[in-house]
Amino acid sequence: MTYNFDPSNFGTWNVFTQLFFVHFSAILVPIELFIHEAMGHDHDRAEDDCDNLLPEGMMVQEMNHGKCQILYSKAAEEQLGYSAGWRRLWKIIFFDVMPLSLRRAFIAYVEAGFIVLTNFFGRCPASMDVVFAEPRWVWKWHLKEESEYCWDSVPDMMAHCGVGWRLFMWSAAWMLMALLMFPMATFEGFIYGRKTILKNPLSLPCSLMMLFLFFGPLLFLMQACIGLHIVLGMRPSDEKYHSVCKNMKDKVFSELTSQFRVTHVQRPKEHLKKSEIHRFSVTAKSIMVEKRLASVAVGTFQTPNALVSPEGPYVRPPDQEN
Repeated sequence: MTYNFDPSNFGTWNVFTQLFFVHFSAILVPIELFIHEAMGHDHDRAEDDCDNLLPEGMMVQEMNHGKCQILYSKAAEEQLGYSAGWRRLWKIIFFDVMPLSLRRAFIAYVEAGFIVLTNFFGRCPASMDVVFAEPRWVWKWHLKEESEYCWDSVPDMMAHCGVGWRLFMWSAAWMLMALLMFPMATFEGFIYGRKTILKNPLSLPCSLMMLFLFFGPLLFLMQACIGLHIVLGMRPSDEKYHSVCKNMKDKVFSELTSQFRVTHVQRPKEHLKKSEIHRFSVTAKSIMVEKRLASVAVGTFQTPNALVSPEGPYVRPPDQEN
């Protein structure tokens, strides 16, 4: 698979949408690195029997995402002249400026946004050829991978940041996403897509139309769905989203299957189930302790039957009493 950009042939419809996703790739690079650092060593993913093949699959997948996006970004920098400063700036913002809780809220927002995108492209896979320019296989593959586990990674990350941070991130995203989708994509489209526009003048009105007809409704749809998800905790059933994952696999990834070799797999829900079992166990023990303390407070403490000897409770001899 190659990372080849043709600045004179973005396509008739996707000059500006292409530049949005080029910039978005610069944002994804530090995000994938943080996911690797923050979630890869989580003890909830470590198997009790030391068989960590599935957690290793999660680590490898996130590293593959990071490698793919950085190669995509570097190809855009070399072949389009796209500024490498954006990638460096987002790394500084993400790791040096954002507090930890805001980073987690940002990832929860992005992962919830992937749910919206994979839902749309799973239903309309042909639209990917209109929205993305070459090398579009990067986004087809990445979105297919996201469809496998972002459904579970969102509540996983939500558990590590408060609702106040998630509400702040969702509110700030109105301005951030609108800035990236419209003025930034338009400005960069004219700069880095000018060869396509000069070669095919029809691409200018068609790409502008595509930008506003696609990103306009998408912004409001994403904000509505993400807000319901990460702020209010509302989302469709697991079965509904699993059908989206199946659509992405059957209709999108099927075109790329021959180009990939599966080396690792992961089951994202397994560590969530383990976490639920652990929390249930801790809660049950807490209830038992509270009942025991309550019995001491209101009456004589009764030794559990399992600890009582056949001769009866132990009584201190008189000569041992203080």
